[in-house]
Amino acid sequence: MEEAEFKEKLNIEQYRVMRKGESENPFSGKYWDHFEKGEYDCVACGNRLFASKDKLAVENGWPTFRKPIGPNAVLSDEVSSREEKVLCARCRSFVGRRVDGKYRIYSAALRFKEHDLLGTLEDVKDKVQDTSDALDQLSSNDQNASSSGIFSTISTYAQFLGGSVVGILVGAAAAFLICHATCTAPLSNIVPSVPLAGSSTPSSNITSPKRHTLSTSPRPISTSSAALPSGQGTPSSSTSTASASSTPSGTPVSATGI
Repeated sequence: MEEAEFKEKLNIEQYRVMRKGESENPFSGKYWDHFEKGEYDCVACGNRLFASKDKLAVENGWPTFRKPIGPNAVLSDEVSSREEKVLCARCRSFVGRRVDGKYRIYSAALRFKEHDLLGTLEDVKDKVQDTSDALDQLSSNDQNASSSGIFSTISTYAQFLGGSVVGILVGAAAAFLICHATCTAPLSNIVPSVPLAGSSTPSSNITSPKRHTLSTSPRPISTSSAALPSGQGTPSSSTSTASASSTPSGTPVSATGI
């Protein structure tokens, strides 16, 4: 539309608000407390802007909506972090402001149209869709909470098992070191050297005892004449064996005879 067409179609208040971008005084418009069923269109071009089902009951003095009627209804032009200018998406006329996420629209830019049968059915359809979206969101939140609980439980068990494995490894390493130290220690540090009876060798010069094997030959039996009954002689072989096996007092006994 050309600017001349806007001037011809709009009254002074509508043109001041929509084409010059000026604000409407609160509580001065006819739609701020209007709650009939229908939709609100752009007064300049007839584009559908907002639905009555999305109108909020707020006492700020302007018709306020939670969202537009569709994705092609309005455009936003950011003014600050809290405020945006709202324009009709078709004719680019200024229709209000978006403040803190809510659409505060001026009555001068709106024309209300009551719902016919088709509009009522569309309204019911929108409500069903909104309910379905809410249920999907609730289900998604429940699934996220359940997944979070499962991951928390798995993490707890993983930490417990990890601590147990570390404890087992540390214990096994300690046992291995103790066993290794014991098995590689010198024998003289474990079994003290004991000098043989009658030996004059200092204990400091005695090395660790050698391992001996027991002799499997029969030990000679002493058959001295003092142990034999009177009247019996001693065989020469036994006497020589006894003589050979006898040792002077104080001489260490041979280890081969033990």
